Amino acid sequence: MVTREKIKRTADRLEKLKAEFDAEFDAANREKYPATTEKIWKLADRISDQWFRAQTKNPFEAYYIYYAPSEFETKQFGNAYVISAETRPDSLELGDPQRIGPNISLEQARTRIAEILRRLPILPIR
Repeated sequence: MVTREKIKRTADRLEKLKAEFDAEFDAANREKYPATTEKIWKLADRISDQWFRAQTKNPFEAYYIYYAPSEFETKQFGNAYVISAETRPDSLELGDPQRIGPNISLEQARTRIAEILRRLPILPIR
């Protein structure tokens, strides 16, 4: 019989395994691709600052991260990444289906955004 405790223990084990895998993956990629890892964290800093400014303007809103899939959209919007609580802006793609909510710190948002950036099919740098 499946109980809530078993589900919770399984979820906790999965979270622990994910954290271990991410730590190993980060360590391996930092050695192999130090410039790319550095760029991801710089982008995460910039986007988390955008999120923080938007969050302080409206502390009850949760925000999506959108990205421009090509240079054309980057030129059109003036930025490759957009933080928005609204529906998807035209010609931008959703970076992650989960919103970044107001209940996390700036450092947690930065880490979450870096995870999102790692999973994108492209990495526009602007």
